[in-house]
Parts: sequence; structure tokens; C-alpha cells
Amino acid sequence: MSAFGIFALILTTAYIIYFSVVIIRDVTSSRKATEGNSETETFDTTFAGEQSIEVVETETGFAVGDNNVNAEPVVAVETTLPEMPFSAADKEEQALAIHDKLDADAQDIEQSRVYEKAFTDEDFDELLQ
Repeated sequence: MSAFGIFALILTTAYIIYFSVVIIRDVTSSRKATEGNSETETFDTTFAGEQSIEVVETETGFAVGDNNVNAEPVVAVETTLPEMPFSAADKEEQALAIHDKLDADAQDIEQSRVYEKAFTDEDFDELLQ
């Protein structure tokens, strides 16, 4: 048997013995604890019964039980959307305007590009001198 096999066998045996001792101690100590005086503390919770309170909505807010809460109304914000073109001619005109704007942006991008030139080593040396 190899050294690892011997080690695994001894370790497995030790674990079996250890856990059997722990389980036996837990079983025997729990039996003795229930027979004698335990150190558990109990709380009386009969006074904390569930209580429901009625919530009623009023014109100025809401009422929780007998307490009225006056809430200030939130100002309604009206947003107006721009009128959308409904005819085919208006839609075509709007599409052409967007297309022209995209073409102008593409030209700006094309002009801002930097192109690199490839030089041979001899040409680069001549340019540096």
C-alpha cells in the first residue's frame, strides 16, 4: 500500500471515531438537559397580539385610525409632445432632413480622420536628417 493510501485509511478511521464520539455526547447530554433544569429563557408574548388599524383615504390625504394626515397634492406636470407628421410627404421630408444631417456628420468624421503613411527604413532615415 502506498503512503497516501495508509494516510487516507488512518484519517478516515480517525474521522469515524471522532464523529461517533461527538454524536454520542450530543444524544446523551440532550437527554439529561431535558430532565433537569434548562437554561432557556421564555418570553410572554400574549400582550403583543396582532392588531389591525383601518386606513381610510380622504380628500385631503388619508386617516390612520383616528389620526388624520393632510397631504399636499402633487402638481400635475403636463408635457406636450411635438406634433408628429401624419402625411407621407411630411414623413419623407423629415427622413430627408435626418439623412442630410447624418451625411454632414459623416463628412466631419471623414475630415477628422488621420491617415498613417508607411515608410521604409531608408526613407524614414532621410526624413529625419
